Amino acid sequence: MRGCEVRFRASDIDELMMREKTVSERGIEIEPRLLYQLVLVVAVVLNPAMAADLKDRSDLWGADLAGIDASGAHLNQSKLSGLDLAGIDLSYSYLRSAWLTEAVLTGSNLTGADMTSAYLTGSDISGSDLDKARLTRTVLEKANLTNARAREADFTCAVLTDAVLTQADLSDSRLYGAELYGADLSRIFLPRGNFLGAHMAFANLSQAYLRSSRFTRAELYMTVMREADLEEADFTRAFLMRADLQNASLDGADLSYADLTEADLSGCSLVGAKLPYAVFNRVTAREADLSGARLQYANLVGCNLSGAIMPRMVIQGPALLREVDLTSAILKNSRMELVLLDNVSLKGADLREADLTMVMMRGVDLSGANLERIVYDDFTLHSISVSILDGARFSSDLQQDLQDLKR
Repeated sequence: MRGCEVRFRASDIDELMMREKTVSERGIEIEPRLLYQLVLVVAVVLNPAMAADLKDRSDLWGADLAGIDASGAHLNQSKLSGLDLAGIDLSYSYLRSAWLTEAVLTGSNLTGADMTSAYLTGSDISGSDLDKARLTRTVLEKANLTNARAREADFTCAVLTDAVLTQADLSDSRLYGAELYGADLSRIFLPRGNFLGAHMAFANLSQAYLRSSRFTRAELYMTVMREADLEEADFTRAFLMRADLQNASLDGADLSYADLTEADLSGCSLVGAKLPYAVFNRVTAREADLSGARLQYANLVGCNLSGAIMPRMVIQGPALLREVDLTSAILKNSRMELVLLDNVSLKGADLREADLTMVMMRGVDLSGANLERIVYDDFTLHSISVSILDGARFSSDLQQDLQDLKR
């Protein structure tokens, strides 16, 4: 029988042979063939794995499969729930729709295994090798994949609700449409990952390495991504409402059309990020670095960007900034064109050499701001003249134009 291992000692057989002689002396004959069968029966009782033929639709509940080589085995729709399969070689095996709930697979070799639609709820797969494994529609709810390696694995539409993937290596893996509600992906290593349309609300991606990953249309409500490396990631049309991105790195990221309502970007680095048509309602981004970021046609309402670093930032309109706090923000060499600033605080802001063409200001506080060498037109000049300018600094030409306007 393939994969079976008889764990029977020679001394056990000798003992039975002695009993055979003893019984024979009493007039009972036992043929050697019957004695051999008796040995096998006893061995199977002691080691159920002997009776387990590794084939599709096998019921292996309670079997001892320790140490077997199951590489390439066909176990589709088989029952392996609760089994201790730690360290087992299941590489390139077929486990489609198999039941492995609460199974122990720590340190197992599952390279290239096909676990499509398998059930691994509550299983322990920590430290296992899942490189190039197929886990499409696999149920891994509350599974433990800590320190697992699953490079180039396919988790398309897999259910990973409340699963733990801390420090797992999922380089180049595909998680298209995966269910990751409440999953712990902290410190995961997944460059170039594909989370297209994934459901990741309440997930934890703190300190995760997700550079160049794709989150297009992903649901990231209240997801924690503190200190995550998300450089060059694609968040086009992603849902990031109330996401925690404090101190994360989003340099060069694409957040076009993304909804960041009430997200926390404090201390976040968004150098060169693309944010056209992004929704910034009630966003907190204190001391965030948006150097060179592009916010064409973006709407910022009720945001806190105090102390933000925004040199060379581009806001092209029509765009709206309403009730935004830009106190002490650095906007040197920034460009605002066709923008409405409504009840915006720019107290102490650095606007040197900024291009403020066609900027309309209503209720704007520029007290203590530095407006030296700004570029402006008559439309912007009139807006500046009706703003709060206590302690503001101007170039001589702007100061003269403001004086002329009052005459």
